[in-house]
Amino acid sequence: MVIEKIKIEGLLLVIEIVLLTFFICANDEPQMRAQADFLKPIDVRQRTVGE
Repeated sequence: MVIEKIKIEGLLLVIEIVLLTFFICANDEPQMRAQADFLKPIDVRQRTVGE
Protein backbone atom coordinates (compact mmCIF):
# COMPACT_ATOMS: atom_id res chain seq x y z
CA MET A 1 0.00 0.00 0.00
CA VAL A 2 2.86 2.35 0.82
CA ILE A 3 4.65 1.38 -2.40
CA GLU A 4 1.51 2.15 -4.45
CA LYS A 5 1.25 5.58 -2.83
CA ILE A 6 4.89 6.33 -3.67
CA LYS A 7 4.36 5.20 -7.28
CA ILE A 8 1.30 7.48 -7.66
CA GLU A 9 3.12 10.46 -6.13
CA GLY A 10 6.15 9.83 -8.36
CA LEU A 11 3.94 9.63 -11.44
CA LEU A 12 2.21 12.91 -10.53
CA LEU A 13 5.62 14.56 -10.05
CA VAL A 14 6.76 13.38 -13.49
CA ILE A 15 3.54 14.70 -15.08
CA GLU A 16 4.01 18.06 -13.32
CA ILE A 17 7.60 18.36 -14.58
CA VAL A 18 6.59 17.45 -18.15
CA LEU A 19 3.74 19.99 -18.16
CA LEU A 20 5.95 22.68 -16.63
CA THR A 21 8.71 22.01 -19.19
CA PHE A 22 6.17 22.14 -22.05
CA PHE A 23 4.76 25.41 -20.66
CA ILE A 24 8.26 26.90 -20.47
CA CYS A 25 9.06 25.83 -24.05
CA ALA A 26 5.74 27.17 -25.35
CA ASN A 27 6.36 30.56 -23.70
CA ASP A 28 10.02 30.93 -24.63
CA GLU A 29 10.73 34.15 -22.73
CA PRO A 30 13.79 35.01 -20.59
CA GLN A 31 11.61 35.08 -17.45
CA MET A 32 10.29 31.58 -18.20
CA ARG A 33 13.85 30.35 -18.84
CA ALA A 34 14.95 31.70 -15.47
CA GLN A 35 12.14 29.72 -13.81
CA ALA A 36 13.30 26.62 -15.71
CA ASP A 37 16.83 26.86 -14.23
CA PHE A 38 16.02 24.46 -11.39
CA LEU A 39 14.51 21.91 -13.80
CA LYS A 40 17.28 21.75 -16.41
CA PRO A 41 20.24 23.99 -15.47
CA ILE A 42 22.65 22.41 -17.98
CA ASP A 43 20.30 22.89 -20.96
CA VAL A 44 19.56 26.51 -20.02
CA ARG A 45 23.25 27.28 -19.53
CA GLN A 46 24.16 25.85 -22.96
CA ARG A 47 21.35 27.78 -24.65
CA THR A 48 22.41 31.05 -22.98
CA VAL A 49 26.05 30.56 -24.02
CA GLY A 50 25.00 29.68 -27.57
CA GLU A 51 23.10 32.92 -28.12
